[in-house]
Amino acid sequence: MLKQYDLALTMLNKSLEIDPDLAETYLLKGKIYYKKKDYEKAVEEFTKAIEKDPKYEKAYDERAWVFEKLEDLELALADYTQAIIINPVNSSYYYSRARLFHETRNFDAAIEDCTKALIIKPDDVFSFILRGRSYFSLKEYDHAFIDLKEAVKLNPVYKKLYLDIEADYHIMNKDYDLAIENYTKIISIDEDWYALIYKKRGMCYELQELNYLALQDYRTFVSKAGEGFKDEVEDAKERIERLSEK
Repeated sequence: MLKQYDLALTMLNKSLEIDPDLAETYLLKGKIYYKKKDYEKAVEEFTKAIEKDPKYEKAYDERAWVFEKLEDLELALADYTQAIIINPVNSSYYYSRARLFHETRNFDAAIEDCTKALIIKPDDVFSFILRGRSYFSLKEYDHAFIDLKEAVKLNPVYKKLYLDIEADYHIMNKDYDLAIENYTKIISIDEDWYALIYKKRGMCYELQELNYLALQDYRTFVSKAGEGFKDEVEDAKERIERLSEK
């Protein structure tokens, strides 16, 4: 694959020898460097594309993605904002900026951008989910579940996500039986959807002193969890050790 990327870059460089002012060529180079995970070079190429065409909205959008990879969220937000200024009727730009607002805990701004995205694209399931999660973070639970239910209506595959978030709500209210019911429904739909569900259900069992069931879930979680759950796995192993001693 790397050889194919290098060949493509060679061809694009030859194209620039013929027409060095074509912004799209720099955009394509930037996308290749992005795929190669050479993010600094990708920024350079997207910046060149913008220099050639300051109204090239796609270049701002692509550069914002790279800034996210570089964890420079301030610059990413600025680029998404510029893309919106150039083209205020592209719903994906509002959604992308809303993601960053949510990540930086600016939930009101995230809700505002998701709402704008939904005005443009009323069936945007991702904007419903993100706006619902933002409402949830603001403890506006009625609005949150209205949006999440709409997302499930648009695409039933998100029922598991809805049940997971609803379980979090039950746990906050110490309704552990209802949370366990939700987690069990998720597992019945797809037992491999999200390994952490087993640990979350196990913790509810543990809070109810149903230690045998908690141990089963913790062990299942440890067996299913991938590399991204290192800390959670260590915690689960400690819980297994502690409960096994009782």
